[in-house]
Amino acid sequence: MSKYLLVLLMSVSVMVAGFSHQTRDSATANIVTAGQIEMARVDEGKWKPGDGYIVSTGMHYLYANCGLCAGDFTITATVCLEKLAKTAAAFVLDGNQFGFEGSHGRMFVQGPQFGKTRAIADPRDFITAGKPFKLEVARRASELIFRIDGKEVWTTHYEPENVSTIGLRPWRATLRIYDFTVTGNLSEAALPPLPTEVRDLSIPVIDISGETHRQVIAAAGTETEYRGQVNTVLMADGKTMLATWSIGHGGRCGPLIKSVDGGLTWSGLLVTPKNWGQISSCPCIFRMRDSKCVERLFVFAGRGKHHSSMSEDGGNTWTPMKETGLFKPGGNTAIIPIDNGRRHLLLMQRGPTDAPRDEMPNAVWQAVSSDGGLTWKDYRKVCEVQGAVPCEPDLIRSPNGKQIACIMRENSRHFQSLVMFSDNEGTTWSRVHELPASLTGDRHVSCFTDDGRLVVVFRDRAMGSPTYGHYVAWMGTYDDIRYGRSGQYRIKLLHSHAGADCGYSGLERLPDGTMVATTYIKYRPGQKKHSIVSVRFKPGEIDAAFEK
Repeated sequence: MSKYLLVLLMSVSVMVAGFSHQTRDSATANIVTAGQIEMARVDEGKWKPGDGYIVSTGMHYLYANCGLCAGDFTITATVCLEKLAKTAAAFVLDGNQFGFEGSHGRMFVQGPQFGKTRAIADPRDFITAGKPFKLEVARRASELIFRIDGKEVWTTHYEPENVSTIGLRPWRATLRIYDFTVTGNLSEAALPPLPTEVRDLSIPVIDISGETHRQVIAAAGTETEYRGQVNTVLMADGKTMLATWSIGHGGRCGPLIKSVDGGLTWSGLLVTPKNWGQISSCPCIFRMRDSKCVERLFVFAGRGKHHSSMSEDGGNTWTPMKETGLFKPGGNTAIIPIDNGRRHLLLMQRGPTDAPRDEMPNAVWQAVSSDGGLTWKDYRKVCEVQGAVPCEPDLIRSPNGKQIACIMRENSRHFQSLVMFSDNEGTTWSRVHELPASLTGDRHVSCFTDDGRLVVVFRDRAMGSPTYGHYVAWMGTYDDIRYGRSGQYRIKLLHSHAGADCGYSGLERLPDGTMVATTYIKYRPGQKKHSIVSVRFKPGEIDAAFEK
C-alpha cells in the first residue's frame, strides 16, 4: 500500500471540476474541518482522530491536496501544541518553513524565500501549550503576513506566483489540527511518487565480495587520511582511466590519479591546480565533445557554488576551478549528451536555500550546455516530490535513443529510490515513480553491457536486504526500469566495514567487456580509513555463477 492516504472528499466550496493552473477565480479548499480530513495527504495511520481534531507526533506531514496560483491568498489553521519543548513543529509553504518553536526555543523561519534559518519571536508571546490557536498566513500583492490569533508575528516579501506544497508537521511535538483551509486561486498540489508494487527483494544476490583477485586498491586509506567519494572516466583509447575523489567525507577536492592499463595499475597523485583544494563535495569527471568535435575533460564539484575545471590535453593539465553559475549544496553531477551530441543535459540536486550545505527537502534541477560544457543555461527545477527528498540523479538513455531515464536516491527514507522519464531530451519529465526494492540505494551509476543489458552500481539501502549498506550492482535491462520490474540479479561487489558509508563510484566498460566499478570504502577492519577500490567482472562470469 502507498505510504500516503489520498482523501478526496471535496468540500462544496471547492470547484467540483478540479483545479486549473490558469484559474483566477478565488475558491476555498477545506483541508480539515472539525477534525475530519476532507482534502489532504497524510502519512497513513500516523494521524489519529480526537474530539474535534486529528493528532500526530513525529515527522508526519499533513499536506493540502491543492496548491495556489498567482494572486492573493489566505491560509488558516486552528492547531494546538500539547507542549512547548523545542518541538520544531512548523507550517510548510513549498520549501519554506514557519516554525512555531525551534530547538533554540524560539519561533523561526527558513527556506528559499524566507532565507537562512533565524529566530523571529518568543513562542510564549503567541502560543499557550495545550490551548488551540489560529494561524493565518495571507499574501497581499507581494507581501506575506503571518498572524496568530490576530497578532502579527512576521512579514516578508514573497515573490513566487505559484505554491505547490502547503502543509503542517509536528516533528518533536504532539500537534492537534482542528481546522485547516486554503482560500485563493486554487491549483493542483505537488504529488507524492507513484508507488511501486515491488517492495520485496525477489531476485537473487551473487556474492563476489570475497574474490580478492577481482579487486584493485587504487589508493589505500591510512590511519589519518580518509579517501572519499570517487568518480572515474574512461578515455577513447579504451584503456586510459582517470579517477578523482574527495579528501574526507564530502571534503576537499584535489586527488587525481591515472591508469594506462584499464585500471589494473594506477599512478601516484597527479598535479592539479591549487584551488581544487578550496572546493569540496564529490568531484565528478566527464569526457565531453562539443558540436565541432572538440573533446575536453571536465571535473565538476562544489558545496554551495558549483565549479568546474577543464583539460584539453587528455588530463595532463587543468584550468583552475571556476564558477559555473549553478548551485550545488552536495551530491553528484549527472551529465548526458542530447540532440545527437549537439548539447549536453546536466542534472543535480539543490536544497531549499543557498546555504553551502545539503539541506532538505532537496529538489532536482537541470541546466543545458550548447558548447560542450563550457557554459550552462536554462537552470530550472525539474523534480520536486511531496513528502520525498529526491537527490543524486543518474541519467540513462534508452537503447533506442528516444528516452532518458533519471534514477534518484530518495533521502527521506519514506520511499524507495525514484525514477522519472523524458521523451523530449529533458524538456519535460514524467511524474516520479518509486523503483523496485532491488534498485533502492544511494548514488546510482550505470553502464550498458556488450549484450545490451544494464549494470547499475550503488550503495544498497533496500530495507531488509542481506547486503544493506554494502557496495552492490544490479543487473537487468532498461525495460526493467521502464516497466518497474525487479531485474535479473544483484551482485555484492564489496563489503563495507564502516556501515552504509560507501558506494559513490565510477563504472566503466572496457573493450573486452570487463566492467570496472570503483568506489570509496573501508576495505578492511582496523584503524585504516576509507580507500579507493575497484572491482572487475565480466557479466558472463556472473551469469555462470547465477546459473549454478
